[in-house]
Amino acid sequence: MNCPYDVTHEAVRFGTYKEKQLWWCPICRRKFRDPMYLFGQHHPKRYIVEALTFYYNGMSYRNVAHTLQDLHGVAIPKMTFWRWVVAYTAEVNRYVDSLRPRVGTVWVADETVIKIAGEDWWYWDLIDYETRYLIATHLSKTRGVFKATKLMQQARRRTGAVPTVIMTDQLQDYHKGIANVFRAEVHHLTSEGFGSHSNINLIERFHGTIKQRTKIMRHMKRHEAASIVLDGFVVDYNFLKEHSHLDNTPPARVAGLGAGIRNWGDLIDRAMAHAQGAPAAYAQPARGYRALAQENPGAGAENLQVTEW
Repeated sequence: MNCPYDVTHEAVRFGTYKEKQLWWCPICRRKFRDPMYLFGQHHPKRYIVEALTFYYNGMSYRNVAHTLQDLHGVAIPKMTFWRWVVAYTAEVNRYVDSLRPRVGTVWVADETVIKIAGEDWWYWDLIDYETRYLIATHLSKTRGVFKATKLMQQARRRTGAVPTVIMTDQLQDYHKGIANVFRAEVHHLTSEGFGSHSNINLIERFHGTIKQRTKIMRHMKRHEAASIVLDGFVVDYNFLKEHSHLDNTPPARVAGLGAGIRNWGDLIDRAMAHAQGAPAAYAQPARGYRALAQENPGAGAENLQVTEW
């Protein structure tokens, strides 16, 4: 085994942790785990990658569990799977939030109603017209100027850019929210509806993504958990979903991000490396996956209501 910190060094076996092989580089004097496993996990990394992939492709918890059992002959409890989703999605979200996409000068914002625990919540989205990159999203119980301003602030922070035009529906809160963040630098264009000719190609894909995301909300009891998972859908859309308008290229690639990212395994590796500053293939989470799940209020297993869609 070559040392991940310097591939010219040869590492030696250094005992085990929870029955998983550890390695030691006598020259770098650093320890690392077998890259086949994520730190603190009993199951191989590929199980976790497959589980997140199936889940974000729209499978129910029950179908994911059955599929993993069919593929590997291993029964994985639903709560274990839920902790994987919360922990690794949260870690990937932190990594993606540190990136800065290269976006165009026309943005489109929208809001839609989704149900969490039987209650209506507003889900706000802002997408770049040129790259189809979903720049900003957030959940709120009500609409208002503050909520529209928050969406614009998030978009500006993540891109460091000021667009020329922001298109929205006729909700007046957008006008004040845009003015609060961008002043008079941005032209606010309102639409008669997102079925208009100028928006139809963009919004068909946009609304398809929204429908896929809101489907996952049906089994969530708390909005904190829902927010983490919805951000996971944003990551899945931006980095892994090919877009017909972009010559079947994921939006993140067009926005200058995502080179070499092919699946959730690559995203997890990048996130772990970002957290520790270690090589991506060998990085370990700064916290165990149970701790990652527990540090997100409202996102624990007790807030999951498992239902079949």
